[in-house]
Amino acid sequence: TVEVGSGHSQAVVGYDLLRESLFIQDPGEPHYREVNTDEFLQNYRLNGPRGLVLVPAEQEDRLVSFTLPDAEPYEHYHRLNKALSVYQRDEAQAALEDLERLAPQHRLTLLAHVTMASFDGNEVARLHAIERLLEVYPDDPRLLHWHYNALRTLGTRAERLRLLRGVVTQKICPPAFYMHLATELLDDA
Repeated sequence: TVEVGSGHSQAVVGYDLLRESLFIQDPGEPHYREVNTDEFLQNYRLNGPRGLVLVPAEQEDRLVSFTLPDAEPYEHYHRLNKALSVYQRDEAQAALEDLERLAPQHRLTLLAHVTMASFDGNEVARLHAIERLLEVYPDDPRLLHWHYNALRTLGTRAERLRLLRGVVTQKICPPAFYMHLATELLDDA
């Protein structure tokens, strides 16, 4: 799961079909928690949530014919990230082009543009890619945080304040936005 400013792996240790809930064990907590499946998946739809399935070796055939949603876009996105991790920019560009051909409006394609712009240090392209994602996920706090950070580099103070004031009025607001707003207001005598 990915939050504003953090993210880590958690284990789904069970589910309840009747209650439509997942039981999640956070490695930093002594007990599992129960979450509504639809709300959980909706909250993390920008980033997946990604998962890893483990089965005993003697049952590996259960996964062979199992097709995961978005498997092909994930393969290209993984290829892009793997290439960038070893500074193979041309291979990463080829993976991005494959993603564009396969699914130009897919969230992984849009995220890949953010990743490439970040790798290139191209803040203008990064801001544009974030804005494209915000068209699809307008209230996602992670994207709003990225947007704020991009505006710290490229935007005006008025743009940053407008963004922050809008976010802090939402029903659920991550604390980081209050801190950003306070920092912005410190400069205003």
